[in-house]
Amino acid sequence: LDHDGVVAEAVERAARMLGATKPATARVPVLLDPVAASSFLGVLSDGLSAEAVQKQRSLFGPLVGEQVASDVLTVVDDGRLLDGPGAAPFDGEGVPTGRTELLSSGVLNGFLHNTYTARRGDTRSTGNAVRGYRSTPGVGTTNLFVQPGDRSFEQLLREADGGVLVQDVTGVHSGANPISGEFSVGATGLRISGGDLGQPVREMTIASTIPEMLQSVAALGSELRWFSAVGVPSILLGEMTLAGV
Repeated sequence: LDHDGVVAEAVERAARMLGATKPATARVPVLLDPVAASSFLGVLSDGLSAEAVQKQRSLFGPLVGEQVASDVLTVVDDGRLLDGPGAAPFDGEGVPTGRTELLSSGVLNGFLHNTYTARRGDTRSTGNAVRGYRSTPGVGTTNLFVQPGDRSFEQLLREADGGVLVQDVTGVHSGANPISGEFSVGATGLRISGGDLGQPVREMTIASTIPEMLQSVAALGSELRWFSAVGVPSILLGEMTLAGV
C-alpha cells in the first residue's frame, strides 16, 4: 500500500472542491471516476446474486440472455484472479472458486451462486458462498471488476466535454431501489470544459435507473483501480440529469 500516494490523492481531491457551487439542473454527459463508479458497481453486484433473484429482490431475474447494458460493458467475478484482493482457492462451502463472466458485452449471462441457490436453480455453484458465524452461508463476490476499455483519462475528458466529472457519490445503497432500479444519489465533482477540469460543483443529485445507466455507458478508461475487492476504470456515461439541491 502506497500510504504517501493515498494521502496525496486525498488532499488533491479535497483541494479540487474548494469554492464549489451548486449547478443548475441540466442533462449532460457524466464521467464517473473510479471512486464513484465503484459505488454503483456495488449496487449492481447485489442484483447479480442468485440469492437476491430467488428472493425476488433483483430486477435482473427474468433477463438472462438479454442485452441489459451497453456492449462496451463486461463485468467479471474472478476468485482466482492473480494477486486479486479477494482471491481464494475455495469459497465458504469448500467449492472451488473460478471466473464468472456475469455480463459479456452487455449481455446478462447469469448469476453468482452458492450450493443452496444452485440447487434451487438447477445449476452448479459458481464458488461464491460467503460465511460467517451468525448465519448459514450466503452469496457474495470475490474479485468483482469491470473489464477496462481503451480510453486514457484525457480522452474521456474530451469526449465528456460540457459535462461533469463525478468524483464522489453518497447514499447509493440507501437511495437505490433493488427491484425497480430507480435511484437518486448525492454527488460532487467538477465541470468539464474544453477537455479540461473546471469549476467544482457540489450539492447536486443524479437521478436515473440502473438499466438506463447501464445502457448509457459510452466508453471505459484503460486503467483499472481496486477498492478492496472491487475493480473499476473511469466510466463515461451518456447524458444524465443533474440537479442542484
